[in-house]
Amino acid sequence: RELHIPEVTYPELAPSAYTVFDFIPEGWVLEKKAEGDLNRDGRDDVAAVLRMRDPANIVANPFLGEERFDTNPRILLVAFMGADGQYKRVLADHALIPRRDIPAMEDHFDSIAIDRGTLRIGMHIFMSAGGWTTSSMSFTFRWSDSAFMLIGYDRDQVARNTGIGEKISIVTDK
Repeated sequence: RELHIPEVTYPELAPSAYTVFDFIPEGWVLEKKAEGDLNRDGRDDVAAVLRMRDPANIVANPFLGEERFDTNPRILLVAFMGADGQYKRVLADHALIPRRDIPAMEDHFDSIAIDRGTLRIGMHIFMSAGGWTTSSMSFTFRWSDSAFMLIGYDRDQVARNTGIGEKISIVTDK
């Protein structure tokens, strides 16, 4: 018995567009988006999570978990609104939000938000079999010196068999 996860090729997103929908490649959908000013220029920028919708990435699962296992990947997109009314892509990342590869593990992705000039991505880890620990976590980024810098990480973790928990919060002032 083997779980086969097909390889994917990640598309190059457009460098600019008038709407967030114009960034979405064929075969992908907008899963979630947030709007707000990330680069402190007074204009609303956009952050979005795009998800591939290829039936070939929904595979038969011979193990515990979902019978049909969706392994379609995601891209985190961030684009700044320019003075000309166009969004300029500043980030297209497919590594932060992991692709599903364990059928007994729930999908990691929870949320995306822009709050007080920061970008926050929420995720969790929960195993229906093969793991006792459940975690929720968030990553907070700020635009600085032409790049997104990780300025905060929060994790709440609980061992389901003992109820023992641990909270971690790391913040930098950069």
